Amino acid sequence: MNVAQLKPHLVFEMMETLIARFAGPFPRSTKITINIDPMISAAMSGQAVFRMFARFVQANFILYPPYDEPFFCWFPDRKITLEASNPRTLIPFIEFVHSAAIFGLAYRPAYIKTLERLVRKDLRHIELPYEQPSGLKGLENILPEIAELETTSNMFLALLSNTNFYFPSLKRLTLKECAFDCISQIVTVPVEFPLLETFKLESDGVHYTTTKNITFAENCFPTVKNLIINILELDTPFSESDVERVAQWLKSFTSLATANICIHRPVYRNGYCLLRDPEITRLHNAFKSIDFGVPLQLTFKLTFTRFTNPKEKITAEQYIEQSFPSFKRVPDSTPATFIYKDQLPGKTFQHIIENCVPCSSD
Repeated sequence: MNVAQLKPHLVFEMMETLIARFAGPFPRSTKITINIDPMISAAMSGQAVFRMFARFVQANFILYPPYDEPFFCWFPDRKITLEASNPRTLIPFIEFVHSAAIFGLAYRPAYIKTLERLVRKDLRHIELPYEQPSGLKGLENILPEIAELETTSNMFLALLSNTNFYFPSLKRLTLKECAFDCISQIVTVPVEFPLLETFKLESDGVHYTTTKNITFAENCFPTVKNLIINILELDTPFSESDVERVAQWLKSFTSLATANICIHRPVYRNGYCLLRDPEITRLHNAFKSIDFGVPLQLTFKLTFTRFTNPKEKITAEQYIEQSFPSFKRVPDSTPATFIYKDQLPGKTFQHIIENCVPCSSD
């Protein structure tokens, strides 16, 4: 049976299955391209399946330039690209996109007009990865209309200093990068961002940073109620100073209602990391004793290749199980994962230790 003859719900299931097949963990350099000619043929075969495919595009993909020969990337993982043999066959579906990226060719006047048209329809999320500040002036009819913006701190500072328009519709701001060196310079005012309630700060997934470089200005986002921080950094094991640093961050957000913070330290080094019980105990006690001021979900995750001296006749898993009974191993976890959990009024804590390579004395 030709794919265009499938019932609409079966075509929709096929789309989801195809994406899920490729949506596993990949090395950072891996890029996957999916040809969707059969989906397009099916989508153009009738109104019902056309609407299904349009909703599928809305929920899962971000539009990348050039917009007259478009392609989409899978929203959670930009390494997965959705392409057609003839890119122009995707043009009917860009009218339904919720998300688009603006860079490079996107600043051409014709493409700016396309975005202006889309923002009057369903476009609500803009990804602004990089550009010279001079190019931002062409976005005055686009950015004020969007509800979600993803960019870097450098770009956001450029928006604040090189444009004169407000963001009356913006509800969620994500700053995604590697350095975070401009975060301390950012201060917003309610009149320019009246609806901004969620602020997310995260690593770009490629480069490592350090939380020691992250400082926020006093009352930096006065309207923000929900704070999300997801950081990937190379550093030593966690200590009580990391808990104190988190508490200091939260003080800069005066209207905060909830905070969810995750710091992951995958430390790949020659040699080994010796975890000491007194240090871990002080870390856990620091979490218990500090008043963070807002409901907080805090996660510290440490990934090492070796936790013990290679000369010792004991595996990393045995070492953790024997030395830190408060950590419980996740059943059947690969790599071996151990979690300590603590929940107190207004705050929860997960301390995760992950041994990414099984270690032995060999």
